[in-house]
Amino acid sequence: MSRYHPYSRNSGGRHYSNNNGAGDHAPHINFTHVDGDIKVVLKKVIQSGVERSLLLTPEKFFEISHKSDDIVKAGKAMADYHGKNSETQPPDTVGPFKFILRSDFNNDKYEHMYEWEVPNSQLRVSIRNRRSDGKRPKDTQFVVEVRIFGSNGLPTDDGIMMAWHNFNGTFVHNRRERNNRIEEMRRNGVLNLLTNSVLSSTTSTSATVYSSSTTTTTRDLPSWTISENHANKAEHSCVICMDTYSKGETVNGLPQCTHFFHCKCIQAWLVGSNSCPTCRSIV
Repeated sequence: MSRYHPYSRNSGGRHYSNNNGAGDHAPHINFTHVDGDIKVVLKKVIQSGVERSLLLTPEKFFEISHKSDDIVKAGKAMADYHGKNSETQPPDTVGPFKFILRSDFNNDKYEHMYEWEVPNSQLRVSIRNRRSDGKRPKDTQFVVEVRIFGSNGLPTDDGIMMAWHNFNGTFVHNRRERNNRIEEMRRNGVLNLLTNSVLSSTTSTSATVYSSSTTTTTRDLPSWTISENHANKAEHSCVICMDTYSKGETVNGLPQCTHFFHCKCIQAWLVGSNSCPTCRSIV
């Protein structure tokens, strides 16, 4: 099974689907352990070959995920918008999203979009009908960007832009399973669950790996390189984060059962557990 495509073609053209997984160019997800808690890492290699990444608390990840219906409505309005000469003008607001004209850079290039400033964070979610290079997106009608903004009001390099179906597959597909897994990892007893406030991390920090219940560290774990036969296939997904593997990616396995996982995911898992998340055998 490959990563799913969101559209089926029929006499009526494209239609939206909310039940499919991420597409081939979707950001990949890892869980990591930072500052005593679990974080969600999104990674994507853009057309220039540069890797973009974004580090989110689970709370912010799921808060954005639950805005998917508003994102679809705003995206449909943007897909049909072609400037002031359009037959219809987009509504001023769609849910928390506001229709604005903004430049992301210190120049005169402005762009219409819908934007939501995520509360209690420096995150902004924007919905556009053009890619970052100014061209209309292929195979989708609009794109979604999640980006951290600086105090100067300009975007930082920490952010991810993706086609709508890739957003849906990354943020919405497997949402319940990911939430349950994060809660399980937090219940292991050694993570500092942030119960009184929801904080958004704005910097990428390497995970500190240790375990209070086992002497095993990731330095002791065998590693493998993902082949094409195991890349981007749901049946070979990491059971910790529920995301697939990339071709050529290095993964860590467990010495007793040889089940393998994303390196960051198994690092975060071993912080509070000494058993395999797949078969529960002792590490």
